[in-house]
Amino acid sequence: MVVKYLNKENEFLWKIFLREALEKCGGCGDSALFMKIRMVDMSGVSDFYKEVVCAWGGVLPKVKYECREVKQVWKQPIFLNPSIKSEGGCIFNLPMWRAGFRVIRDLVYEFVPGFMRSQVVVDEVKGREMVMGAGTAERVMESIKEGMPSEWRRLIEGEIEGGGRSECEVTMHMGEGGKMCEVGKLKANAIYRSLAKGKVRRPAAEKVWVRVINGLEVEGIWGNLRVKGNSVECEDFDYLLRHNRIFNNLIISMFDEEVKRECDVCRTGVENCMHEFVECSELNGFFVRMKELIERCWRGGLVRKM
Repeated sequence: MVVKYLNKENEFLWKIFLREALEKCGGCGDSALFMKIRMVDMSGVSDFYKEVVCAWGGVLPKVKYECREVKQVWKQPIFLNPSIKSEGGCIFNLPMWRAGFRVIRDLVYEFVPGFMRSQVVVDEVKGREMVMGAGTAERVMESIKEGMPSEWRRLIEGEIEGGGRSECEVTMHMGEGGKMCEVGKLKANAIYRSLAKGKVRRPAAEKVWVRVINGLEVEGIWGNLRVKGNSVECEDFDYLLRHNRIFNNLIISMFDEEVKRECDVCRTGVENCMHEFVECSELNGFFVRMKELIERCWRGGLVRKM
């Protein structure tokens, strides 16, 4: 929804409703898309658009953009903005929020460069029948200034602009390296791939195989998964084996006390994956016969020698 919303080539009617939801959430129009909005800030918004905005909050850390002009910086949200951080997290101050301080433009003077004095913030909060100490206002203002990118602060303190607030859009991009793309032109699968990278965990089986096989490179476990001509049953079994999910006696004994851990064939070792396919003494004859069969097939030209 947000990707289509950011695509300026199409003006769908439903964009009016998303625009209204963003205004209710952030109070700063489309600039709310730069915020990681929390559920407490979405009173009066339908459940559907709450879900849209929360989903966008999960995508936002992957989004990259630059503010190259002071007017672009002015439109940036003050609070819940991942680009303005203090002590590793986004900044939020409820009295200032309720007093109407939403974007950086609200914290700068109208005709001279630089941030307004903290006393102005105190007076504005007091005008809304709330209380905020001068020391608190000073600390919040310093956190905002120190938490924003240094380039933003340089633009604010060095540029002189009139009172006009002309439109100056910031283009959002996603991707890595030279594969950056405007968010408004992204396909759903590109967003999926970007988000999936943060969710994928290394398979737990890797720790098992590294422990039992000396010098193993774990990436090699997952190579050659698809063998030409292999049956579906063999592929399924191979998949379970690599993930150490074969239900042998060792695993079954963990939740069924009537099953013993010992191998059902040799009756000596613990039946785990390595024992089943490598270590069991009853496998010696199998390996000898398998070697003879492979050599016979090779001599007959049925298989290639590796």
